[in-house]
Amino acid sequence: MKPNLSHPRVAFTLLELVLVMAILILMASLSAPAVLRSISSTGLDKGCDMVRSEMARARVSAIRTGRVHALVFAPGGRGMAVLDFDNVASNQSLQRMDATQFDQSTNLVSDDNLLPRGVTFAAGEAISNARSEFVTENSKGGSSGSVRPILFYPDGTCQDARVVLSNTKGDLKQVVLRSLTGSSRVTEVQGGR
Repeated sequence: MKPNLSHPRVAFTLLELVLVMAILILMASLSAPAVLRSISSTGLDKGCDMVRSEMARARVSAIRTGRVHALVFAPGGRGMAVLDFDNVASNQSLQRMDATQFDQSTNLVSDDNLLPRGVTFAAGEAISNARSEFVTENSKGGSSGSVRPILFYPDGTCQDARVVLSNTKGDLKQVVLRSLTGSSRVTEVQGGR
């Protein structure tokens, strides 16, 4: 019996299909870590943008109302809130909250003020100066505890501050706030991954 050479072959052999599948699996396994890191980094970038946005909102609220406002957050948590500083200083239950309690406090933190999943506040500090000490001394209470405030003043200035965010991969980024202008910028943390 002679093979019919006038009709070309229409199907692939099993060997050809297995070879193509092996190449696709190899390519996917090589690119997966880069894709996952990119997704993780995107959440960290979004978190930094959210913090910068809330800092701007706190500054505008202080200017608009003529009262000192604070951006408050708890290291280890995901939530943040912009509050009149007198409410922060006089609220003793707020001062005793840990990060989980603060995040779950629906009267303070809305879903819009939660960092993306997998992103948390790693650390944060506001540089104390004569003006911030005067404001905190003349307030109705203290501002100690796990909840950290960053003060924004009615003249558009604020405390110098630094807020560090981390993701589940251990990557760190910081939002640096300048006191005189109230402007913020995002930088990589030195020594972070």
